[in-house]
Amino acid sequence: MKWFEGAIPEAIQAAKVKNSIFIVYIAGEDDLSKQMNATWEDTQVTELCEQEGCVAVKIKANSDECGFFSQIYPVVVVPSTFFIGANGVPLEVTGGYLGESGFLDKVKSVVQTHQVKSPSSPATPANVPPSEPSRSEPAAAAAAASQVTEPAAASTSVSGEGDDGVESQAKIPKLDHESKVEKATMIIEQKRLEKRKQEEEEAKKKEMERIKLGQEVQKLKQFQQDRELKETAQQLKKDREDDKKARERIKEQIARDRAERAARFNKEKADREKTQEEAKRAKLMAQQQAAAKAEAERRQARIQFRLPDGSSVTQQFPSRNNLQEAYNFVSQHVGSTVTLSTTFPRRTFSDADMSLTFADLQLAPSSVVMVMPGPISVRADFNQVCFGLAFKLHKSPSCVIRRSEVVPTLRGPSKRRLGE
Repeated sequence: MKWFEGAIPEAIQAAKVKNSIFIVYIAGEDDLSKQMNATWEDTQVTELCEQEGCVAVKIKANSDECGFFSQIYPVVVVPSTFFIGANGVPLEVTGGYLGESGFLDKVKSVVQTHQVKSPSSPATPANVPPSEPSRSEPAAAAAAASQVTEPAAASTSVSGEGDDGVESQAKIPKLDHESKVEKATMIIEQKRLEKRKQEEEEAKKKEMERIKLGQEVQKLKQFQQDRELKETAQQLKKDREDDKKARERIKEQIARDRAERAARFNKEKADREKTQEEAKRAKLMAQQQAAAKAEAERRQARIQFRLPDGSSVTQQFPSRNNLQEAYNFVSQHVGSTVTLSTTFPRRTFSDADMSLTFADLQLAPSSVVMVMPGPISVRADFNQVCFGLAFKLHKSPSCVIRRSEVVPTLRGPSKRRLGE
């Protein structure tokens, strides 16, 4: 395609002079623009535009020229093609990509519309310039006047018989020739004035059309601005409503979450309190049972008697009874008098202790009492020591018994007898 290389005003002037279609092609860098460039380079499209004398201008999108052009003709889609007539009114506007055949049909339709709206002016003679008629009209009028006067002169030469008749008849053609030239001049001047008036009226009409077109373009721009403002206001209103609904949904969700957390917290608190209450009740019951058991145990003294022969016997006594009752029980069981003692703490009960209770002697709720036969003597002390050592070996076979643990227990005459 052969694009116009000058500026846009020059292209517009060239289209007006040629009374042809002014084509403006807005192209970008996208794929659709590349495909539309291939359509413009089609041979049939190029030949048709050159044949019709179209003036085509290619403008890059987002350029300054595109910005100036869009102020008059809004550019909505890229790529787009504007077919503009001689009066500045768009004949056709195409947007996006069109194939070769479809675009060729579109160009043919635009050419037919242009031919209908602005028919070609009648052709002038090839050998006569446009400015020639005003100059040739006086000559034509003079020629016509001469053709009129020639027959009159011939008639005067034939019919005149004397000098007076010839002179009088010669003045008449001369007057007729001058009047006819004057009349022709007046007619030419009148036609020139009429032509000037017609040109002024046409110029005024074109100016009115241009003003009207500018007003229509301004109205179109104002309409587009109002529509954009209206759409923007509607979109803002919709966005505010959406934001309001979103905030309400968020508030509802927060309220539900709070209610769920409160319910869960209350449930956990109730479960925790219930568990703590149950634990308290269980602990209280255990304490009560332990206290009851301890009380029961404190009320009874369970005494295990270790007899001299190594056997043992267990008997329960009321903790408020005297030790004498235990002495009586074990004396009857052994069949002789005995001596009672404990190893921990190490203590031998005397006759004065027999009147004390098991609780006073700290033998309740349970204790172990060593039983030795006969009254207190060296043999009794020796047997008690031996029995204690045996009991210790029984509990801990690996223990070591030192001599200092045996000898210090035997004092005075008991030590001498043991040495003997």
